[in-house]
Amino acid sequence: MATSTIFITGGTGLIGSWTTATLTQQGHQVYVLARNSAARKATYLDWIKRHGGTPERVQLVEGNLNSPALGINQEGLQHLAQCQIVYHMGSSFEWGLSRQQAHLTTVQGTIELAQQLVKMPDLKQLIHLTGYMLKAPKIWETLQLNANTYDYADGLTAAQQDRLYRRFSAYEAAKVVASFEMSRRAARHKLPLTNIELCTVAGHSQTGEILQPQGFPQLVYGVKNKFMPLIPGKAEDWIPLIPLDYLVQFITGIIHVPHTIGQDYLVLDERTPNFAALLKLIAEHLDMKPATHHVPKKWVKLLLNLGLSRISGMSAETLDFLQPYRFDTQASQKVAAEMGLVMPDITDVVKRTVAFLAGNEFAQFHTAS
Repeated sequence: MATSTIFITGGTGLIGSWTTATLTQQGHQVYVLARNSAARKATYLDWIKRHGGTPERVQLVEGNLNSPALGINQEGLQHLAQCQIVYHMGSSFEWGLSRQQAHLTTVQGTIELAQQLVKMPDLKQLIHLTGYMLKAPKIWETLQLNANTYDYADGLTAAQQDRLYRRFSAYEAAKVVASFEMSRRAARHKLPLTNIELCTVAGHSQTGEILQPQGFPQLVYGVKNKFMPLIPGKAEDWIPLIPLDYLVQFITGIIHVPHTIGQDYLVLDERTPNFAALLKLIAEHLDMKPATHHVPKKWVKLLLNLGLSRISGMSAETLDFLQPYRFDTQASQKVAAEMGLVMPDITDVVKRTVAFLAGNEFAQFHTAS
């Protein structure tokens, strides 16, 4: 297997850390954009080693998506210019962001990176990780565009961006805008872009490990603390999941499949139970009584916005991801088959993730608070 020099934004986050460990295990040299890199280096490299990676093949590059030229000094920019592969997965992953906060990191950070990419003579592939809601009909309805005929080289108008920010959380709207911005620049400068839209990440399929408080762990924490006595939404609503290790195997394997350049892949497990069944599975694995009655999402949003979010730690914004849409994953399934990947049983993954979180007494929530 040929090895490459790789640059990663978001490489210290959940997916990024596992990606770095896997890439170095495969023999690649990896540069990771990181804030306060000197202070974080020892802990980060220790984590990489404990998760099967090779810390000697990792170098943290001081920088920040919020800064011009990513806040990278001249030496760091030289490292970046020598890379053949770039993973862009950095964004503001936080609820309650203002439009300005989300735009600065997620959108402007993407633009700053794209401006550096055009200076990279050896760039072979750019992998941009964004959210699966980009494929949801309500996004395209809000933009008043046709997903089947839209030319990404056109970008979004200011009015279209405004509509996104009015209807959706700043986090999600910024992810959508950033995806359009990257696609527009890739078309203009002929960048070798591969888009990967991913859904909510569950834990490792074998160990259940997941060490971030946001996303699926927050849902399990809410069930554990009886913040979910009712089921928001309708019977057909769901939040699709993907096992952490399967996702990492997919995004690290894709650089060895040349025909993926210029393509778009939606990665999720279509067998994820609907939301009611998922809550039941979580509750039963926690030896708790599951919720059985549905209520409209708008009622739950109202309660969260009136103060329940402060008590529960849950945000009304998370309910935007609870919807009935089903998605076409044929392209990603075909590539996964080429890589020899087999999707783990999502029910088993959910059980292992719940067991991991409960066994660690939801330590990440105590740390985060």
